[in-house]
Amino acid sequence: MSQINIYALYEDLQIILESLESKIDIKYAEFNQFDSKLGCIYDSYKDIPYLSGDENGPQYLILKKETPLIGRFIEGSSKYAFDQLLNPDSIVLKPGVTINKDFIISGNVGSASVNDSEISKALFKAAQKIIKAHFKRVAAYWIGNGAYQVLLNGGRLGISTQTPPLFDLKIDQV
Repeated sequence: MSQINIYALYEDLQIILESLESKIDIKYAEFNQFDSKLGCIYDSYKDIPYLSGDENGPQYLILKKETPLIGRFIEGSSKYAFDQLLNPDSIVLKPGVTINKDFIISGNVGSASVNDSEISKALFKAAQKIIKAHFKRVAAYWIGNGAYQVLLNGGRLGISTQTPPLFDLKIDQV
């Protein structure tokens, strides 16, 4: 299991995803449940209608374009789950959330697979390299330039709207 924690505005995510798309032919699939076994696939991050939302989502599988997306039928329902269980050759992007331009909830890029596939490992390493080249390391997080400006301007970088500011990332930790 590999993971890198991030604080990122849309423009910070754009740097990661544009660079990743330029290096590897990838697609995105909503990490969610659907009535169809086809799922919801995007050819580029530019096609995704929203890259942030409430604290519980959204999340996206990132796969090579040639890798088939497989939905897992959920017993007792009519839905298919699109997650890493049947899609081990993927990584997961949880972009985090920006609230009112002055509060950012952390996100991450990683793999939940216990036995990461070689393709999953390569996708993760490529994303990690881009993040480390363009983001600033603070404690256990990597902060994009836009998110860093929010912090410098007195905004909050936290893990939840329910968590007190005491637990936020602080400017003196930078």
